[in-house]
Amino acid sequence: MKAAYKEFYAIDENFKNREATPNHQFPTYFLIHRFVDESAGQRGGTQLIAESALKVSKVIKDNPSLLETLDESAKNFLAACVNQPVAGFSEIAVLAEIALQPEIPAKLEKAKILIAEELIKEEVRALGVGAGVEVELGNAMLREVHKNLLANHKITEPWPGIPEGVAYEASVRSHTTPQNIAEISKKVSEKLESLTQENVSEFLLEGRFQDFWASAIVAKERRDELKSPYSKAVEELLENPISHEELKKLETNCRKTILEESRKITQAAISPSITSSHEEATGSGGGLEERAGSPTRARANRLQDPKQAMGK
Repeated sequence: MKAAYKEFYAIDENFKNREATPNHQFPTYFLIHRFVDESAGQRGGTQLIAESALKVSKVIKDNPSLLETLDESAKNFLAACVNQPVAGFSEIAVLAEIALQPEIPAKLEKAKILIAEELIKEEVRALGVGAGVEVELGNAMLREVHKNLLANHKITEPWPGIPEGVAYEASVRSHTTPQNIAEISKKVSEKLESLTQENVSEFLLEGRFQDFWASAIVAKERRDELKSPYSKAVEELLENPISHEELKKLETNCRKTILEESRKITQAAISPSITSSHEEATGSGGGLEERAGSPTRARANRLQDPKQAMGK
């Protein structure tokens, strides 16, 4: 992880003589540091946890540019007890798995795990256990539902980043009942079976994972090219000063252009019949961005809000 950050920022002094603390601007590093270090005895033991962390760290080391978007995800899981970083690790492990896939259809297939895990969080919140222990129950329920799906052959491969043990699990054990596990597993299984490439791409293109998705499918050279108006303005700021508002507008416009490129690449990679059938059904040639008020988009955004999906 240190090597990945050094390459990403190209600053050799980032970690020299420092310990990871919440004040450092390296969220993914700090999340993994806490994931490995805290309450390991209650979560399966240090060796098992370290092996899981090492797999994800190797992916990041080989793809340092992932840190730009993984850091944004990691920031949501650094507060409170170790169960927040454990939940965050499950998320970034899936993101790393998506990034590993060579083709967009395979990436979309792995992204179904994100949707399933967001649904589990939503179902846990519906149990009404309260924000104080919601993340503990979320981690425990994720583990149990995952076991159920594997045992019943609803999924064929283990998901990455699944917790082996959960710290303070005793506080939520009354909710990890066979009935709750079976009911949530059924909903997740049905959701997975119903997902199409269009559903998954919409989830990725229109919610909080859109910047990650763009970094996973738009080549870095192309992203740098599309960001060049902003990058050039920053480099020439001393010679050609512009207002903060103008600079922010440039940054926003460049990001919008990258996201539009991501959308085009995604739609070109999935079946062309998806776009044509949607246009025939709606009478519109508009893309996903024109359906801002659609129920599907509203649900995608609600599912992807980490503060709604899991207690603070």
